[in-house]
Amino acid sequence: MTTSCRRSLFLLATFFLLTLLVVALQAGPVAARALPAAERQEGGEDYHVFLPLISNIPANTISGQVTREGTGAAAYYVALDLYHIDNGWLRNDQLAITDANGHYQFSDVPNLPADKFYVVRYENDINAGNGFDPRCLSFWLSQSIFSSTASGIDFDIADIQMTDVSDTQTFPITFHWDARSTPGEEYEFFLYGPGFDPAHYFYNPGVFEYTLNNLPPFFSYDNQYYWGVYVYGESGGYGLSLVYPIVFTVSNNDTTPLVLPQRQLQFPKAPVVLHREMVNRP
Repeated sequence: MTTSCRRSLFLLATFFLLTLLVVALQAGPVAARALPAAERQEGGEDYHVFLPLISNIPANTISGQVTREGTGAAAYYVALDLYHIDNGWLRNDQLAITDANGHYQFSDVPNLPADKFYVVRYENDINAGNGFDPRCLSFWLSQSIFSSTASGIDFDIADIQMTDVSDTQTFPITFHWDARSTPGEEYEFFLYGPGFDPAHYFYNPGVFEYTLNNLPPFFSYDNQYYWGVYVYGESGGYGLSLVYPIVFTVSNNDTTPLVLPQRQLQFPKAPVVLHREMVNRP
């Protein structure tokens, strides 16, 4: 091999090693593990050095997976919204559609100032591009995302199975629901009127029913209300079930709830965000 070839190979190897060193320094400290005594060479200690993994997440992308009952939910639209801590929602107008396994990705996501964060939103609504699916929640809002690059923003949109109350039942009235298959979730009973005024909540982790002993404050007879269940995920995201309409009436001095038979889709947009912030859910 000529002197010129050897010099070229030496320069190439040096450049490669320097590149690895720069990557390691930028990623932070490396981990070193001393070899067992039986594996050490005579005359000193040898170490295995583990260089940090280089992230393969593309910059300025937010991605995750949408499932329904644990299975990838294909062809659902999700939206990426920008939230300002003081001013509320600032729509980012980015839409993504899930692939055959429920995966989605937003690209070219703008960098965030300190007082803003992103939220990935699913709506069970024709205006959101999804149509109405009776198997799904009314909506889901992901955990707050404080970076323009994030992965693993996963959530399940399966609805909560609820047992409607009898149309002949009197107080006390017990509302029942079943836990979803997603582990670690908590639930909250929600009874509300048009415009979310009045509203009545009951939050008790690990409990899947709520007993209403009498008409809550600010509610009245012969008006239509709705009841449903909030679900809070371990990651910080949350959603709301589809809801049942209910009317409380008085007959022969007995208070009787009259339950209308058709379950309806409800998506309380601004009030649900305020509710989340006020109660400071995880």
